[in-house]
Amino acid sequence: VSHLIPAELKALLIQARAKNLSAEQDFKKYSELLRLMYIESNPVGTKAAVYLRGLIDSPEMRLPLVTLSEEHMPLLKDELQKFGKIGD
Repeated sequence: VSHLIPAELKALLIQARAKNLSAEQDFKKYSELLRLMYIESNPVGTKAAVYLRGLIDSPEMRLPLVTLSEEHMPLLKDELQKFGKIGD
């Protein structure tokens, strides 16, 4: 997930290291993104997400891995849009 929300994750880690108790609550807003990243075997979700962000040209994987399913791709896209990580 650090490929998708690097600045946000860095800020959360700084908060946590400073023993800021709100860091845990702030991290929870990313729980659905984390769930969707691992809804299928790793690294399928990560590759799909970086593809959706336009950082790579294809979500294709080498066998035995396959691309994120058509069922899950729109869910991941919606979640990334929620955080402003991709356009409409």
